[in-house]
Amino acid sequence: MQTLFLILQIAFIAVLLGAGFYFANKRLGSYFASRPHLKFRYQLIQIGGILLAVLLIILFMPIGDTLRGQLLGLYGLIISATIALSSTTLVGNIMAGLMLKAIASCRPGDYITVGDYFGRISEMDLLHTEIQTEERDLTTLPNLYLVTHPVRVMRQSGTLLSVDVS
Repeated sequence: MQTLFLILQIAFIAVLLGAGFYFANKRLGSYFASRPHLKFRYQLIQIGGILLAVLLIILFMPIGDTLRGQLLGLYGLIISATIALSSTTLVGNIMAGLMLKAIASCRPGDYITVGDYFGRISEMDLLHTEIQTEERDLTTLPNLYLVTHPVRVMRQSGTLLSVDVS
């Protein structure tokens, strides 16, 4: 009987926190829908919300202090390992996206040359940067590529001419 009560408490807490985060995400989604230039912030808030939700579930579970401490230790170990293994593609691109936003060396509207690519930045996201080439094609470059290769930037206020003379 006590085990059933414990399971019901855990389920109730998970459903309550899940519903709270679902409605918060819906509200944030409607707020950021009209602000596409703030998509990066929205993604960061979502990642932070997921991490917070897992932490709150661990903290509010009706379990013993010893088990709670072990779960929090495991949670911290997983977060630390994820950051330590940031050389992997997904986490590496997220870290590179954070670095590009923090340094702010280029922003949407600027023209960049990186490697064999040249174009105007149309969108900067958490995982990738999208550029529009001279042929009006959209090319998606991973943020890790932009961080590991030299980037030449021409501000959007600069003049750019491309002329073929015969």
